Amino acid sequence: MLSIVLIVPFDVFERMPSFRLSCETWVSYAALMAEPEAEPVDVESLAKRRVPCLLTYLSPFRMIDAKGLTSWNITIEHVNQRTWDYAALHEVVGGLDVGLPNPYHLVLARDGALALPPIAPINSHQAAVEFFNRTLAALLLGGIYCEAITPDGLDTGSIIDWKYVRSHRAGLAAPNRFHEQIRYGKASALEAISLYRPPTVALDALRTAMKIGLDVLDRGAAHARRVPSQGHYWYRAERLGRCAI
Repeated sequence: MLSIVLIVPFDVFERMPSFRLSCETWVSYAALMAEPEAEPVDVESLAKRRVPCLLTYLSPFRMIDAKGLTSWNITIEHVNQRTWDYAALHEVVGGLDVGLPNPYHLVLARDGALALPPIAPINSHQAAVEFFNRTLAALLLGGIYCEAITPDGLDTGSIIDWKYVRSHRAGLAAPNRFHEQIRYGKASALEAISLYRPPTVALDALRTAMKIGLDVLDRGAAHARRVPSQGHYWYRAERLGRCAI
């Protein structure tokens, strides 16, 4: 197909009655549809409603149960039709003390999301991954199996009204992609079947495990400071090739 493009000076269109009429009609329509002037935004109150956070997830997948929450009951039809209550997956269920200065703590969402504040010294990507892995190690030592994350297992998001944990930029790891899909109601039936009678862990059990695990890690760190490891010895001797990894 041959297309012909004519370049016509704009003032030619201006002199055409139909052009003037269409412009006037558009201006009238735009004025009619214009929204009323918005009230000034209270930045301070808005900031209190949306708090930035760094996110990762319990892996393997588990839902977190706590007192006062509506029971999670979905059917196979919900899975097949993608009609589960995805907003409920964002709900904040509580927090855990992980050794951060008050009032900061680890926030947990119903779908197993773990949220930390982006404060120093954990406001860099690698530092956040290491801190998350320390908390996951504490849970493991406390008796709740979970796996470490890598840098691609980190999301950035926010806590909204202290009721919901929302991810804005998902990591590339498989758990992150899975949670992104179920949180937006887009997961396939093959993936979303995990939401049907999912494995759960109680918030109280997480608190107990975290307390036990952090105590073990703190005592181990104190012991390591008193007794230099062989890896530390080789490092001091500038024989980095023999340093334990």
